[in-house]
Amino acid sequence: MCSGGLIALTGRLNRFQKSRGDGSEDRMSEIVIRRCTEEESRYSDEIVEKWERVTDENDEEVLLVGAWRPPGDSWRVTTVVSRYLSPDDMEYELIDAVEQSLMRVPGVERVLEEDRGQWIVLGEPSGYELAFAASSAVDQRADKLRSVLKGHRSVPG
Repeated sequence: MCSGGLIALTGRLNRFQKSRGDGSEDRMSEIVIRRCTEEESRYSDEIVEKWERVTDENDEEVLLVGAWRPPGDSWRVTTVVSRYLSPDDMEYELIDAVEQSLMRVPGVERVLEEDRGQWIVLGEPSGYELAFAASSAVDQRADKLRSVLKGHRSVPG
């Protein structure tokens, strides 16, 4: 996870609430994406560029999302929460949402699921926009995801 020094490029989506139509509301978390410095990246020799969502440590297993690009290769996008989901726990709902969100990013030609919670993105998109798009897809389901994770004893929190 990126931490430490000041990063020049940071984006934000202000907090807002979305009505469900039944009188209740989903709270959307603030989305802050930052570019990791070479010193912050564990594998800086294997990564050309890396963007990661800044999260509260208590909510990291739900909200942490990252995008990175190895030298001469395509972008990779990861959602940490996907590691803890099964088909019964909205796994496919999150996969579809992330893929659709990534496909809307300018420059994306194709999105391929590489592994659980990890996608290869073909084309020439912005890493910041990929991380932001995947974070938005996770945020729209964050309350449901938190509920699912509370039922899993292997997940901290």
